[in-house]
Amino acid sequence: MGAMKIGLASAGLVMVLAACGSDVARTTGNITGYFRHSGGWPAEGSMLLTLFEVNPWDPDFVPGPPAAFHVLQRPSGDLVDFAIEDPGVPFGTYKGLVVAWQDPAPPDQSQHMLPVMVYGTSLDNLSGASPIVLSVEQPDVLDLELPSIELYSASEDMRAAFAVEY
Repeated sequence: MGAMKIGLASAGLVMVLAACGSDVARTTGNITGYFRHSGGWPAEGSMLLTLFEVNPWDPDFVPGPPAAFHVLQRPSGDLVDFAIEDPGVPFGTYKGLVVAWQDPAPPDQSQHMLPVMVYGTSLDNLSGASPIVLSVEQPDVLDLELPSIELYSASEDMRAAFAVEY
């Protein structure tokens, strides 16, 4: 009789969990895309895709980590794929999607992350960055095509090309 009660209780729990699983609202989204690069891949440091709620060049920016990031791996060719997913990005409005180079030996600590590309604008017009919005209605931004960029193998060339004052 005890085994039968446990079996019925287990079956009931499974049905409750199954019913709840179908009603769980999604609260995060994914961002995927690609860009092409020419030149060399930086021999030192890391290439990152970073997502900011407030851009680092905005006067309201408080230093800290980005809302999300993805370390970009050296591609075998010129196409660089990226994905920010699993666990996903909480729904909201993000002011900037930035490809950046993490300088391994910056001359000034404020320059340890150099923007290489900013979605929707150029490095000459950082305030023109396009926001990324993730919501229940549009939870994902998929296959985002970013502009092509030229990268350099040597750290000193990366610093010279991408040092931005803001």
